Amino acid sequence: MTGDMRTMAIQLPEELFERLKAYLKRNNLKQKQFIIGLIEDALEQEEEDTAEQPETEESDEPDMDAEEE
Repeated sequence: MTGDMRTMAIQLPEELFERLKAYLKRNNLKQKQFIIGLIEDALEQEEEDTAEQPETEESDEPDMDAEEE
């Protein structure tokens, strides 16, 4: 990632925060590294899911919702 950086602040329940800290320590990860990885994974998955969806075909039938002249 290059370019300008933005800050994102969130609040977590205490229990979730403690679980996160323990997970990061066990896996030798930094909070920033972990969160960026989660965001990138989710966005990439969504992009893959979107790319796999078949394109809708245009119908030859007239649009019944269109206004008549």
